[in-house]
Amino acid sequence: MLSKDEFEVWVRSCHGLYTIFESRTDFYPISLQLVEEWWRNNGKYHINDEILKSLHSKLQYLDNKYYEHFGVKGDLQRILSSAFNEFISRHFTIGEHDNIGVAIAPYLFTWNLQRFRRYFERNPQFKLSDYFIALGREVSILKDEIAYFRGKRLIDSDIESDEDRIRNLYYAIRRILKELNISYTGKKEEEYVGTVKILHILAPNYFPLLDNEIAKAVGLIKDRENITWPKYITWIKGLRLWLQNYVDVLEKLENEFKSSMLKLIDESLYIMSTVTLSRRVPSLEIMGTIKN
Repeated sequence: MLSKDEFEVWVRSCHGLYTIFESRTDFYPISLQLVEEWWRNNGKYHINDEILKSLHSKLQYLDNKYYEHFGVKGDLQRILSSAFNEFISRHFTIGEHDNIGVAIAPYLFTWNLQRFRRYFERNPQFKLSDYFIALGREVSILKDEIAYFRGKRLIDSDIESDEDRIRNLYYAIRRILKELNISYTGKKEEEYVGTVKILHILAPNYFPLLDNEIAKAVGLIKDRENITWPKYITWIKGLRLWLQNYVDVLEKLENEFKSSMLKLIDESLYIMSTVTLSRRVPSLEIMGTIKN
């Protein structure tokens, strides 16, 4: 196990790499800001010039290479890119808004791009607007239960006493995504990773992020296995115990980086498990400085 000093260096280093190479296409901070305001303002959030500027700054980096990294090429790439740009132009306008599905859409679309690729493959008429508006309506019904977990932090919570409530909320979100999948693509499929991403963005201090690559790297799942409920609750419990070794370090880093400890841990695991760092070397443009 890492010492506290080693752990701090690890998180700082990975956060630095994430900031340099990933943050320009990371819509998470925008969606998180809107979600936080939605909770504070009784289901309302505002789009202002600053948010629009940040959105359009990130959109310019969603180029062909970005989509190709997720296996989206050719006509399909143009369809997804056009659909996402149109969605942003239509729903992210100056003023007051209330649909939480729209607020989390930039984060969910870009962090779960392979899933949305399959949606468009199965249904060429798939509409992001219809999907995310419906998602927002359904998630709003769970607002009171989600609020319970927003008042807690994973690191100092009694998981066992809340396990039934965690399970019920997990399955409620999973059911919503499954029914949307059926409605808009005609396929009856579970969305394990999407469920986790939504739980986290709605209660970012309690529900940890997790994707298949990280789950495999830490030994939670094997190839072709999914992050089912037993796997996710095992992750919640195990991560909590591990993080309790570094509480003071994490609280210091949270304050310094203005980010939840669960997001910082996800960045660190993402850099080590999901990102192939060799793909980032060309962005350094070393050869561009060398004259023949």
